[in-house]
Amino acid sequence: MKYTRTLHARLWKYFAIFAAAIALVIWLMQFFSFDRMYYQREIDKIESIGETVAYEWRNVKFSQAVSIEFYRNEVPVHIFNSKGANQGSLVLQISDPNPLNARDFIRRYEESGQEHYIENIKDPLVPNTNFVVYGTKILNESSPQDSLYIFIVNPMGPLETVRNILRENLFILLATMVAMAIIISYFMAKRIAEPLVVMTEKTEKLAEGSYDVVFEESNIQEIDKLSRTLNHATAELAKLDQEKRNFLATISHDLRTPLASIKAYAELIRDISGHNPVKRGEHIQIIVKEADWMSAMISEILEYSRIQSGSINYEMSDFSLHGLTEGVVKKFQEVECVLKDVKIRVEADDDTYAFGDMHRIQRVIHNFISNAIRYSPADDVVEISIKRSGGKIRWEIQDHGSGIAKEDQNLIWERYFTQSKDYDRVNGGIGLGLSIVKGILMAHSASFGVESEEGKGAVFWFELEAAKGEY
Repeated sequence: MKYTRTLHARLWKYFAIFAAAIALVIWLMQFFSFDRMYYQREIDKIESIGETVAYEWRNVKFSQAVSIEFYRNEVPVHIFNSKGANQGSLVLQISDPNPLNARDFIRRYEESGQEHYIENIKDPLVPNTNFVVYGTKILNESSPQDSLYIFIVNPMGPLETVRNILRENLFILLATMVAMAIIISYFMAKRIAEPLVVMTEKTEKLAEGSYDVVFEESNIQEIDKLSRTLNHATAELAKLDQEKRNFLATISHDLRTPLASIKAYAELIRDISGHNPVKRGEHIQIIVKEADWMSAMISEILEYSRIQSGSINYEMSDFSLHGLTEGVVKKFQEVECVLKDVKIRVEADDDTYAFGDMHRIQRVIHNFISNAIRYSPADDVVEISIKRSGGKIRWEIQDHGSGIAKEDQNLIWERYFTQSKDYDRVNGGIGLGLSIVKGILMAHSASFGVESEEGKGAVFWFELEAAKGEY
């Protein structure tokens, strides 16, 4: 049963069906259209001969060459006068199986009233044998009584004999086509199936985690395209696997550090500072801080996973982008800005109402401000600008930090990327903040980007659709 699903078996089956279909078409043509096609071909032939004879006779150009042509076609051609007298025969009488005499022919021709008379007459002596009789008139306009008649008789062989010959040839044709189908399907399967079999084996290795496989091209366009796609997928999987390893190593390290601190300070409280309110409070505050950092890291991972899986339902509405920004800035000014002595300045137009998911855009603003403060030097100013331009609201933030290298400006939006490369949890994140920003803004069909030079800080920006309401 399994063999019937292989490419070789299916190719053979399809070619066999194709051969059988052609044979069936030929068979049906033999029964339903062979007689008509056969007779039509013979009629067309003798009509052409009759018109040529009439033309030659009218122009007095009759020659031996013309007689030989008709003789080779084995078509008896007679020319009679109105009394039935033979004016010339263009073939030997021995090859002339004439079913009508001259007077019968002239009578039938005149009674038909047609310029070109054609009739199919059965041979009374030989079953299944017919004659196609053709006649036309060479009119003598000055002396109509001297007009002549062209009389052509074309004997047609027994159709049953012809059918039997075709039937025998049909069986031979069918056998030949089936044999060719087997041979062609074998070589096609070898040509097409072998690269696919190799691809399948390499794909199985890829599924097992072997990312060093290379899918070869085979000069077949579709297979070559598949090979290039698989090679690209392999490279991306290898990259993702390396990122995953780095990420797990980083997470393990970053979790171990706060957990070790939490354990150490919990032991200090138990053994030393438990009865000292001041020391106990300091140690508890450190435990809370480490727990908050771990909670924020886990929340960021879960947020990124939800964005990537598309499980977030965005609640779109009109909101004040300026007001939302001021709310986020106020929270930073209470903690982070105080610790680094960084100030935040906001400049906004009056009409900065945008359309989007307010809570998700709040996360975007939070991540941008957090990054700006993180990479800004102490006693610096972070500048936020909110401007309306036509149907768009543009939000941008500028810091005066170390800037971003040109080759990294496209990479910073990718998961697990951080400029420090070492995932320092004090000075940087785990590399998901801007990936989350990218996912949210893409869900809003928003434009976004970064402009930066090393040593001159960076400007991050995004544009949202302006709200449709009047405010």
